[in-house]
Amino acid sequence: MIRELEAREIEKIYREEMTGDFPAEELKPIDLILRLKAEGRYCAFGNFEGEKLTAYAFLIHEKDDPVYLLDFFAVCRGGRDQGIGSTFIRELLHKLNPEFWILEVEDIASAANEEEREIRTRRMDFYHKNGVKDTTMYTCQYGVNLKLLYLSEKEITGDIEPGLYEKLDAIYQFTFGERYQDGTVTLMKPERLWWKEAVVYQIYPRSFKDSNGDGIGDLRGIIEKMDYLQELGVDVIWLSPIYESPNDDNGYDISNYQAIMKEFGTMEDFDEMLASAHAHGLRLVMDLVVNHTSDEHPWFVESRKSVDNPYRDYYIWREGKDGKFPNNWGSCFTGSAWEFDERTQMYYLHLFSKKQPDLNWENPKVREEVFRMMNWWLDKGVDGFRMDVLSLLSKEPGLPDLGPVLNGYAVYNACANGPRVHEYIQEMRRKVLNRADTITVGECCAVTLEEAKKYASRDGREVNMVFQFEHMDVDSDGENKWTDKKMDLRKMKEVLTRWEKGLEGIAWNSLFWENHDQPRSVSRYADDGRYRVRSAKMLATCLHMMQGTPYVYQGEELGMTNAPFQSVSDFRDLDSINAYRDLVKDQKVFTEEEMLRFLRKKSRDNARTPFQWDDSENGGFTTGTPWIMVNPNYKEINAKEELADPASVFHYYQKLIRLRKENPIMVYGTYDLLLPESETIYAYTRTLGKEKLLVVCSFSGEEETFDCPEEFVGTERFLTNCETEIPEKCPEKLVLPPWGAVVYHLKG
Repeated sequence: MIRELEAREIEKIYREEMTGDFPAEELKPIDLILRLKAEGRYCAFGNFEGEKLTAYAFLIHEKDDPVYLLDFFAVCRGGRDQGIGSTFIRELLHKLNPEFWILEVEDIASAANEEEREIRTRRMDFYHKNGVKDTTMYTCQYGVNLKLLYLSEKEITGDIEPGLYEKLDAIYQFTFGERYQDGTVTLMKPERLWWKEAVVYQIYPRSFKDSNGDGIGDLRGIIEKMDYLQELGVDVIWLSPIYESPNDDNGYDISNYQAIMKEFGTMEDFDEMLASAHAHGLRLVMDLVVNHTSDEHPWFVESRKSVDNPYRDYYIWREGKDGKFPNNWGSCFTGSAWEFDERTQMYYLHLFSKKQPDLNWENPKVREEVFRMMNWWLDKGVDGFRMDVLSLLSKEPGLPDLGPVLNGYAVYNACANGPRVHEYIQEMRRKVLNRADTITVGECCAVTLEEAKKYASRDGREVNMVFQFEHMDVDSDGENKWTDKKMDLRKMKEVLTRWEKGLEGIAWNSLFWENHDQPRSVSRYADDGRYRVRSAKMLATCLHMMQGTPYVYQGEELGMTNAPFQSVSDFRDLDSINAYRDLVKDQKVFTEEEMLRFLRKKSRDNARTPFQWDDSENGGFTTGTPWIMVNPNYKEINAKEELADPASVFHYYQKLIRLRKENPIMVYGTYDLLLPESETIYAYTRTLGKEKLLVVCSFSGEEETFDCPEEFVGTERFLTNCETEIPEKCPEKLVLPPWGAVVYHLKG
């Protein structure tokens, strides 16, 4: 065990082993470390100057006798002697207990220069001299039966000892937790970050609740239903855009970022809604749409007036090429992403509607305008931002042609993850987001796993988490989403598992089946007929038991279904209407019957039909004429009925959310997939220390069997959607009824 050292002993060891830039007096907080260790608490210490760590920081955790150490900051970040201070700490503790094993993440071969290679070689020589055994050499060197762990800012890569992460789960519960100041010493709690433990509820205001009978949901309607959200148990409301807008794309075309759309109410209504949310214990997240504005925004009105207008460079203007568009980029809503402007005889870029011109983030004035606006909302008291198409902010210099798809144009998001996007977001973090304890999620279309590690890295330099959409494409036909192809569960598992394991310990996942751009999950992935209730609960179990922050889209907690749209005139979604015109009328890719079948399956309007509050006319959404059809099944599926039924989908979501708050393993436990090749069963485990959960979900309308892992046999049932059909104790062979789901708990 660690024994207490006098400052002079520390200094002696320091000067014997290292020649660094740190004066010995910076090491005196060892007494505080030892005291906190004796109390069984996590701690870290170091000298901070703003965001820069100038000394060292590490974690000590007492658990079943071993002492774990985590160096979570590099020392003197970017400096010549980066890492020397942390090396000293590891060597100091090794001297205190020579039986400690060492994990060295960075190998000698990857050193940046000769000096760094010499430092690393000296380190490894020191470890070898003190009896550290290298069992394997990948991109890291490590010992088995670890008692001492060192992690740099880089994540471990390559094959590692099976079960290593499980042995060291405490490490992954700690990064940048709540800080306490004690002179030059910074203490940190374990990584119990509120936004990791939260459940977010998305409101699409136009379809949530109408308070004045005009057929359009509004802010006062949201105020009316705060009690409902509080009863459900969610922590955060994400509000789809409520800003002033001509509504070409249902509010995602903004003409004034600091005014409320008249259909939704007034700024006074917003202030009251925000106060009500906070009074109900709910945080509020605004939808930030800053890749583009409306063409009616004052900036664009000025920009299009002349080529020398001060606002011209707020947007992306180009000359045509050979009498055609500047390049082959396509719009999300079909056709070219370029629109010709008669006044100045040039084209402007719009990756979405022609009424949504793209902002030019290369212009520092644009960024300052955006940051000023964001700070204005934070000053009003909002708690964070969901950032629309964040990965599109930076465009490739020169705007080169990209590979075309079905309609002859490059897909709109082919230009995602441009060269300066991380620079822009880090600037946003410094100038805006660090001012408050915010929650931030970036919608990152076309994001790769490697890019996501940058967007949502645990170093906190960009956003907390990202929305990736790879799992939303498993029922697409290549780049074409307009199909009624059935989801391939094996592919779904492969995608979700790759993201779960790929971000583990590095970044954070967001979990969702639905949002305002996706159809209803019970109609898309499960059974919205006979087994609607059970299969909706199964989908909830499968998703909410994974590692990440869950998002619930309005009505998902009721098991709302896709709507029976009969003709193209029933649709309001620009994407659906344009796709119908383009693929049926213009290009004749599909027949009218085929396209309507695809729209009923995939249209965004499936998620935008009004919330079904009760069995009264229009589902209790409005006393007027609703802006879009109400699903006629509102008499059977509505909040009033479900609140009164303890076995409803609503109460199941409520239970899942409560269990998540009560069981840290649901938030922080590591995820491991079972049966990757099964076409009907999605099974995985969660592990936190010696505690484990076994999650088994059937995506089948038939009875299925599952051979339970031996360690779970006899464990208690934690949760199920079939209480009378699934045993309370885990059997060796589990028989799952259609769309059954169960979680068993190994308490450890």
